[in-house]
Amino acid sequence: PPSSAFIGLRTKFVLFISLVIIAVCSGLSWYFIRQQSDAMTRALVSSGSILVKNLAHNSRYGLVAKDLVLLDQLIAGVMDVDESVYVVFTGPDGKRLTVKSKRNMYPNQAIAEALVRAEAHDVTITPFTAADGGRGEALYDFAVPVRRGDERQAAFSLFSVESEESQGESAVAEKLSTRIYGVVQIGLTGAQMNQALNRMIGNVIVITIAVILSGIFAAVLLTRRITTPLKKLVEMTRRVAGGDLTASVAPMTRDEVGQLTTVFGQMTDSLRERDRKSTRLNSSHIPLSRM
Repeated sequence: PPSSAFIGLRTKFVLFISLVIIAVCSGLSWYFIRQQSDAMTRALVSSGSILVKNLAHNSRYGLVAKDLVLLDQLIAGVMDVDESVYVVFTGPDGKRLTVKSKRNMYPNQAIAEALVRAEAHDVTITPFTAADGGRGEALYDFAVPVRRGDERQAAFSLFSVESEESQGESAVAEKLSTRIYGVVQIGLTGAQMNQALNRMIGNVIVITIAVILSGIFAAVLLTRRITTPLKKLVEMTRRVAGGDLTASVAPMTRDEVGQLTTVFGQMTDSLRERDRKSTRLNSSHIPLSRM
């Protein structure tokens, strides 16, 4: 085959080891990043769920009495949390009682209206993207309905307040008011989580590249340790095949390659000794042939 198509053992070995190192390091890095991303998301979801449940419990009286001053005080406490973007209180009629947002971002009102009509009691989590200055920001909406029957841990009675509600509402509104007091919504931003995740991804990429380069460098050194004695052995073999029995090479390692070099050197010495004996024998028969 032409020399341009020849691929040496060293090149093959380095390429194979490099591909293995790249595949393993990339797979482990992707798995680590995925695990960390899931863990951060679960932490944010857990924090939002606890926050909205506590707010729903503390705002029960404010929703029943429609005490906007109390609700605003509760909102101020929640807005002190760095990840909080908005807090929305919705009445049993599906209309917002009070709302506050840090960056003019609000959830879809259909979320609260659906909870008013539904029979759900658990926290509803709705991820969405809100526009912030021309760019999208990932938000998580945590919504929980405040219903009658969930006040077992409350320290006050709600029935007296409930009996003072207006009697002029429609029958449907009265039925809803006896089942639900309102909906509490909190919006948490995933921007800080994404920033931390991006920093971690950058660090992981740097570490992965460093490990890959270190592995490739180690593979180059290992292949050089193997192929250098083989190249010298090949060169000596070519010289011996050309009739130069004086060629020799000292073993550089004690592994299989070194043993092969030693055995080949012994074979060369044997051929050299046999050649000397043959030369002496031929020299001793020259006078006899002339007689």
